[in-house]
Amino acid sequence: MKVMVVTDSKSDREVLTKYLVERAHAVESTSTGEEAYSIIDERSCEVAVIDWVTSRCSSIDLIRRLRLREPASHVYTIVVMSNPTPASVAAAFAAGADDLLRRPFVREELIARVETVDRIRRWAVRLLGDAADRAGGLSSLKAWKSANRAIGTDLADFLDRKLEARPNTLSSDRRVMVAEVPLSVMEEGIECRLRVGIGEASLAGIARILLGEERAPIESLADMVREMANVAGGALVGAADGEGVALTMGVPSDGDPERDWSEAIGTVQQFSLGISGTPLEFSIRLSTQSRELTPLCSGDLRPGMTVARKVLAGDGSELLAAGASLTDSSIERLAGALLPSAKITVLAA
Repeated sequence: MKVMVVTDSKSDREVLTKYLVERAHAVESTSTGEEAYSIIDERSCEVAVIDWVTSRCSSIDLIRRLRLREPASHVYTIVVMSNPTPASVAAAFAAGADDLLRRPFVREELIARVETVDRIRRWAVRLLGDAADRAGGLSSLKAWKSANRAIGTDLADFLDRKLEARPNTLSSDRRVMVAEVPLSVMEEGIECRLRVGIGEASLAGIARILLGEERAPIESLADMVREMANVAGGALVGAADGEGVALTMGVPSDGDPERDWSEAIGTVQQFSLGISGTPLEFSIRLSTQSRELTPLCSGDLRPGMTVARKVLAGDGSELLAAGASLTDSSIERLAGALLPSAKITVLAA
């Protein structure tokens, strides 16, 4: 998770950061509430650990300002107090604090309170259907219109032909060649799958444009469709990144040509592109669904799991990027760099 630590004490900032980074949380720290709010407003975070006394901007002011940002985003706030009194505790919770940590703090209690957020989020997702809402919102990637343009432009360059939008025929036009690209909005646990398909009527014509022959071997045709999917996926990632949405992209693979294009999997965005001046066209489909995030100790990791959040070493250096697929060697490297109790967040199978 992304955690902000706010305290005047340099030693407390260092200790809190060390404990949290050991658990593979991404941590930023500052001594002032004003700077903390500026950083959170710019880059967002999920948890804020706030000393009850900060310079230039009081803890109460900071918590209240964070609450004013809702419901767009909620930052779970944990207030640290040296000598809590009924009045100070009441004031903290009245301002909008979610939890309290007493100083001198114990590492295990700090970790338990911070990681409570994952349990609360899972409960809220099940109760309120928030995951489905987020999947619906993120399926547009905050950029779907610009993504359409980016995909169209990049594929037009790839084909060296002008493209135009065509009426959607995904549910009726059987796809005979299909490639799929896995995409993930990792921090939100949202899994996307981009499918590029070419119908039987267009396959030979597009093969002639790309390969110079209509009767190309099936392997060459599959490579052609995978490369089109690769270009479309890269354009989608670029468009999303331009809107501040971090997408990771996997390797394109052959899809099931018999799978029904009209099948609803999560939230779906789809459109058809035609080659100007010809009847040739192909189809683009993006399915989006929520995946549960699961924290596992390093000893429980298995090859093939997907890392949902970047994994940091104790010094803050990056060990694995979000979206990386675990291998035997990467698991061995993590085991050597992290404590056995360190948690790695992965996408549940």
